[in-house]
Amino acid sequence: MNNTPDSTRIGAYIHIMRTNRGWPLRELSRRAGGIAVSHLSGIERGVTMPSLGMIQQIAAAFDMGAGDLLTDAGYTNRKPDFIPVREVEWTARFVVGSNGELRYLNHKIREVL
Repeated sequence: MNNTPDSTRIGAYIHIMRTNRGWPLRELSRRAGGIAVSHLSGIERGVTMPSLGMIQQIAAAFDMGAGDLLTDAGYTNRKPDFIPVREVEWTARFVVGSNGELRYLNHKIREVL
């Protein structure tokens, strides 16, 4: 994909993240598992669309998840990791035996409204 809005948007965001940290392309390459500097440059210029694996490596270099990188770049809408069905409270009881060993007694689950 060349110069698609998506590759341009992701590339621009990666460029901003990298330059805000004061990293040259070589530093991002090092932190992103050795992705070639020329490839990173193409991604930042919107000429190359990164694979999902590369997005994961680049996101990890910025200490974030791939989903967060894509969302922050405006590529996708944030979706929850889960949809809560109900909330419960879990309580467990333990005792310390005569030998100092922690032993499980029982547990109780109560739905929280």
